[in-house]
Amino acid sequence: MTCGKYNWQLLLDCARRLTANGRSPFTRIDLIECVQKAHPETQRRSLDPVIQGMTVNLSGGPPSAAGTPFEQVGRGEFRLRGDAKPGPADTGSPSPEPSNAIDASRWWAWEGNVQHQIAQHLRVEGWAVLREADTARGERGVDLLAEKDSTQLAIEVKGYPETTYARGPRRGEPKPTSPSLQASHWLANALMTAMKLVGDEQYDRVAIGLPDMPRYRSLLRQLSVALVRLNVDVLLVTEGGDVEFVRAADVGTPPG
Repeated sequence: MTCGKYNWQLLLDCARRLTANGRSPFTRIDLIECVQKAHPETQRRSLDPVIQGMTVNLSGGPPSAAGTPFEQVGRGEFRLRGDAKPGPADTGSPSPEPSNAIDASRWWAWEGNVQHQIAQHLRVEGWAVLREADTARGERGVDLLAEKDSTQLAIEVKGYPETTYARGPRRGEPKPTSPSLQASHWLANALMTAMKLVGDEQYDRVAIGLPDMPRYRSLLRQLSVALVRLNVDVLLVTEGGDVEFVRAADVGTPPG
């Protein structure tokens, strides 16, 4: 971390600034020099792999909390992709407005709606939401990334499965797998992702976001010891949109 920011944040800020100033596509050297101009202590060897991981059509770099906002358009030339491009008044800082909104056409416990409610709750609690993944498009990377008092919180979000297909040619047809069983698989995947985030040591805190369902409550109690040892917290969202932040040490405690 440099001056309270991670390398991916410095690179994304510079890419937005270069683009806003009409310098797109920009080169790898443009990005690195932009970062080093403001932060001379930053080494190129620490920036190169991050650029690699932030570029959708390159491989070999570590996964970035920003996902893949860059694309390579020529030899050594890059540009920002779609939603990452700055608007007319964008200075390169993360927008305080949510990138996703409640989708009233979907169930309240759909992952995108759960994520939106958590993001809104974090903003009310004074967190700056740095990233919201586009759930509808299946965007890769950290689902939610927020910062408060120089503490970064990464959140892996899951919804709760419905009994019927919500989209596609089989819409309305019953699913072969029971929601209860599927929910256990989804939580297992969320825990695996959370373990990887903890292992990366890139974030100060890691949490799992879930709709507040009895099945999830039961599974979380069974996993309470593991969550404590991993120091993974939980955010539970009710159908009414209320969010309960449960510290790892309290996961095994039945709700009052």
